[in-house]
Amino acid sequence: MTSVAVQILLFVGIIFLGIMIPLFAINVARQMRKLIYTNESRLDEMTKEIRRLQGYFAEPVNKLFELEQRFRRLTERFEQLEMREKGEKQFERAAGLLNKGSSINDIMDTCGLTQGEVELLKVMRDMESKEQAAVGKKRIL
Repeated sequence: MTSVAVQILLFVGIIFLGIMIPLFAINVARQMRKLIYTNESRLDEMTKEIRRLQGYFAEPVNKLFELEQRFRRLTERFEQLEMREKGEKQFERAAGLLNKGSSINDIMDTCGLTQGEVELLKVMRDMESKEQAAVGKKRIL
C-alpha cells in the first residue's frame, strides 16, 4: 500500500470516528435520559407509597399515644385512690384509738398523723358526742 492509500484510509477512519463518537454519545445520552426518567418515576411511586403508609400507620400510632396517656392518668388516679384509702384507714384507726382514750402523741406515732389532724379528730368526736347527747335529751322530752 502506498502512502497515499494509507493517508486516505486514515482520513476515512478519522471521519468515521468523527461521526460515530457523537452518534454514540447521543445514544448514551438518550439511554441515560430514559434511565433517569424511569428512576424518577420509581422515586415518585415510592414517595407516594411512603406517604400512603405514613397515613396508614399514623392513626394507630396516635391511638397508641392516646392510650398511653389514658393509662398514665388511670395509674395516677389509682395511686391517688390508694393513698386516699390508706389515709382513710389511718383516720379510722386514729378515731378508734381516740375512743379508747389514747393520747394525742400515741395516736400521732401510731397512725403517722400530725398533731393538728389528731386534735381535729378529737374536736370532731367531742362535737359528735355532744350532738348525740342533745338528740338523746330531746327524745326523752
